[in-house]
Amino acid sequence: RLGPDPSVRARHLVRSLRRGVARPWMRCMGRGWFEGGWRALMPTWDARGQHRGWRARQVLPGRDGPKAVGPAGFDGVGLVLASPFAVRMLRGEAQPKRVIISEGEPAFLAWVASGERTVFGIGSGWWTDDHADKIPTGCEVVIATGLDKAGDRYAEHVTRTLAGRCTVVRWRPTA
Repeated sequence: RLGPDPSVRARHLVRSLRRGVARPWMRCMGRGWFEGGWRALMPTWDARGQHRGWRARQVLPGRDGPKAVGPAGFDGVGLVLASPFAVRMLRGEAQPKRVIISEGEPAFLAWVASGERTVFGIGSGWWTDDHADKIPTGCEVVIATGLDKAGDRYAEHVTRTLAGRCTVVRWRPTA
């Protein structure tokens, strides 16, 4: 059994992957971790800042199937990807002035790599009122979801959860 600390789980997972040791939950879409081409694994967090699951990202080119999925036994509904500072905010340990909410794993990682401190990655059904309640009143929230119907739905949902409390800006890339 893995410890409650996500860093312990991550270290154990890395050791398992290096040795090629299969774990029962290391199956995605009915295929084994390695045979399915799943290589990136990111922790997901609940609204209290507790590690509750994982998102697997398929990064091998030319593979059919979904680009991202929760490993067997991990449901992503109500969980978000969160930068370390965002996790601190969820736990009530940090009060950021600006929060970025992006769509999916690649955008989440790009925003974190850009130097933004408080970043969330969301997908369908991930963002909850409980997550929104943790964002400080008066905070600027930048919603950086995709410029398609799904991204617009996510942005509208997040905006509704923050109505009247935060300044919400819809990010649009410049050409």
